[in-house]
Parts: sequence; C-alpha cells; structure tokens
Amino acid sequence: MPIIRVTIFQKNLNEGIHIHLLKKLSNTDSDFLVLPEYFIADVNVKNYLELKNRSKIALEWLAKLSHIYKGILIGGSLIREENEKLYNSCPIFYKGELIDWYSKRELTSEEKKYLSFGEEPGIFILNGIRFGVLICNDINNPRLLKELYENDVRLIFVVVASLKKNEDQQTKYKRDEELFLKPAKLYNQTIVKCSSVGSIFDKPLQGRSLLATPSGILWRVSPQEEDKEILKTLIISLS
Repeated sequence: MPIIRVTIFQKNLNEGIHIHLLKKLSNTDSDFLVLPEYFIADVNVKNYLELKNRSKIALEWLAKLSHIYKGILIGGSLIREENEKLYNSCPIFYKGELIDWYSKRELTSEEKKYLSFGEEPGIFILNGIRFGVLICNDINNPRLLKELYENDVRLIFVVVASLKKNEDQQTKYKRDEELFLKPAKLYNQTIVKCSSVGSIFDKPLQGRSLLATPSGILWRVSPQEEDKEILKTLIISLS
C-alpha cells in the first residue's frame, strides 16, 4: 500500500501571487502540491476576460514553482484558449514542464456565458501514480466519479472556488458526506478537495478543503478556518 504526501494550499485569492509565496511553496516536501480553482484571480480581476488575460502570467509562475518544487503540481485552474474557445482548465506540471490539461465539464450558469465545456476525463499517470482531476462543479455529477472508477482511478484531486453560502455547519457537513464521502466509499476512492478563500469577482468565498477516504473524512478545515489561508500536508495511504 503506497504512502504519499499531499500538500493542499487553501489560497487567499485576494493576496495574489508573488516571490515570497513562490519561496514558501517551493520549500514544501510532498509528492503533490494542489492549488485551488482560479488561483490567479485577485481583487483586481472583475470578470472572465480579465481572468483570461492573467493566464500567461499564471503559467509562467507555475513553471517557476515546478522547477523548484520536487513533486507533481496540480495547478488549480485558469482560463485557457484553444481553437478560439475558452475553457476553465487545470494544468498539471512536473519538473518545470507542463504535462497536460484537464478542462471543466460541469460549468456554472455564469461560466456557460463565456466558456466551453471540456470533453475529456482528467486521468494522468506520473511517478507511477494514477490520479484524476475534477474542477468544482464536476463533483456534482456522479457520472464523472464513476467514470474515473471505471478507468481504475482511486486518487482524485478536486480544485474548487466555492461562493460563501448562508447556511449552518450541519448543512455543510451533510453536503460533504453526499458529494465526497459517499463516492469515496462506493468506489474505494481517496478524494482531495482544495478550496480558495477571499473573494472572486467581488463575491466572498468559503474555504472548505478536505480529505475523504473510504473509511471517512479524515481531515477538513474547521468552521473557524473557512476564511483562512492554509498550507496543509496530509499523509495518505492508497489502497
């Protein structure tokens, strides 16, 4: 049973990216480093077009980080243009190289106005580890988790930017159990969720990063830390 170390960066989007952050993350000792959805969006980004204009900077920053960080980098997501279409895509980096992309397949109602649906499953094999990637709303579609299971994927990274909701903690925990714990048990999957905090397009976010396994939710951000930037390394046993 392989043991891996996964670092979740629950990032405050309002803080942007800078050299000090690069140094902080590059010192991380783990097999995977996971950033949240739209990690490049700071307080100056007001719409999807402005977010798209940050993509080149984001990729250059991720490449620099990947040159220093020794593990596999799950680069959150950014707006990518391909064949005159725009996608919400997660870049996968390793040893300074952009390995591949996964494009979100379950867009929000707002994203549908600007972006195109991804079509391919996010399945990758690096360092002998087979893993999958989903982006935010993708987790709401049980078919996508079943698809990963049928392709022998047992480790899944979900990068998220969730708008803050007016709801109690019991409701949040119930949603965790339905969307993350239930498929983890059903398909014998380990699901790592990496959220962001701060705001996007002037709308507040809630950070609810977690680790769900077939035996339960082994770690999640406490209610007092849902607005906090967190760098957390988890030790995971893969069946």
